[in-house]
Amino acid sequence: MPSSPPPARPVLAVRDLTTVFRGRDQGLVAVDHVSFDVHEGEIVALVGESGSGKSVTALSIIGLLDRQVAAIAGGSIVFDGQELRGLDPQALRRLRGDRIAMVFQEPMTSLNPTLTVGRQLTEALEIHRGMDARAARAAAVEALRSVGIPDPDRRLAAYPHEMSGGMRQRVMVAIALSCQPGLLLADEPTTALDVTTQAQILDLVQALAARSRTAVLLITHDLGLVARYADRVNVMYGGRLVEQGPTQAVFDRPRHPYTRALLASIPRIDAPRRDRLQAIDGMPPTLAERDAGCAFRARCVEAGPACAQPQAWQGAEGAHRAACWRAGAVTGVAA
Repeated sequence: MPSSPPPARPVLAVRDLTTVFRGRDQGLVAVDHVSFDVHEGEIVALVGESGSGKSVTALSIIGLLDRQVAAIAGGSIVFDGQELRGLDPQALRRLRGDRIAMVFQEPMTSLNPTLTVGRQLTEALEIHRGMDARAARAAAVEALRSVGIPDPDRRLAAYPHEMSGGMRQRVMVAIALSCQPGLLLADEPTTALDVTTQAQILDLVQALAARSRTAVLLITHDLGLVARYADRVNVMYGGRLVEQGPTQAVFDRPRHPYTRALLASIPRIDAPRRDRLQAIDGMPPTLAERDAGCAFRARCVEAGPACAQPQAWQGAEGAHRAACWRAGAVTGVAA
């Protein structure tokens, strides 16, 4: 029997990524040995509470950390076969906005208020694609049309303050995808948008990613969006990944107590109206409070003495697994 073909090389391969903020006496670990892949044409979610390290992970990947306060202390970031860690700043700048793009989480402030939408679109096309002004303008009009902005030719002359939040976020998506990147980092791309506009933006990202085979890393705390759009999910807590796997498997059979607590806290339309939402007691640990044990143990109702030790991954390698000593014994289905 012929052997099965090897899996395709991921567009993005992150291995043991460790990012440290400089403190007075010692470094404070914000991202702790994080590893995951994103393949061509798929949407991979990175989820967790605020402060869990999601955005720092994205900024580490794209090389936008403030070097005066933070540094990548270990690990590997490979994009399309090229190691990004330690890459010359000039070479990294050539990748950003071209082969790697990012949609930032706040559409109200991510665009330059002093430049027209058209200039902010054509700049990347002129720099990275070598287009002249006429060709860049034509491509910018098509980019705005592709994200559903009506009368795109007239909108090129508009300033960001003349557009709604949803329109501005569409412009951000258009800018990010204008050079047809191989990797799109979407950091809370629907923050401050209404539910209808959220769906429109992510439907757009999903459709454009599928058409261009772009790999998408979706950073969010909204598990409803993850369930609808993500192919695979990585759950992050206290700077570490605690669970990862296919989205359906993680939602149907969560293996880590933190994942189960997150899912239990989601409002449900089939629950009795007067039922109280379940909350996760306590607060996430600060950078200074983290140690080698499970970062969630102070808030976990299932914690035991073993949780004070480093947690090994339990489960099938590369499939659904969790960093919890009890993960293999979980048999229940998420509520």
